Amino acid sequence: ERPAWPPAPVIGTASLWGTTIDHERGWRSRWGYPSRLRLACTLCVWVEPGPGTAHVVHAFLGRLYPFCVEHAGGIELPGGRRTRPTDLDPIIVQSQLLEAYAVDLLPLESIEAFCRRPAADELPAYIPAIRSVPVGEAGAS
Repeated sequence: ERPAWPPAPVIGTASLWGTTIDHERGWRSRWGYPSRLRLACTLCVWVEPGPGTAHVVHAFLGRLYPFCVEHAGGIELPGGRRTRPTDLDPIIVQSQLLEAYAVDLLPLESIEAFCRRPAADELPAYIPAIRSVPVGEAGAS
């Protein structure tokens, strides 16, 4: 399902142990830890298809959002609020993430299912109206 706000821009797999319960929306476990992680384009995973590979990193309300080359302009919300490009290199951000958790990189093929879903025809009313900002407009207000 599509969330009400852009998801965490990290996709991964987790190792679970202890009492583990399998149910219709996934798993619950007494203990768990990520086993592989990867930065992914927020828009590719959330709204419309694309390559998924992080190319630039934007900031919005204290959070970082990676975007692919197709969505490098970021997101614009109602009222003209936009994500802003940063000078952060997504390769370095991803490396720091992997180092912080001491895990391996999730293969790109593992996120293709998320990034190749068809665009949502109509987003539910609870999701803010957003648009992908063309690359030439990135950072402009």
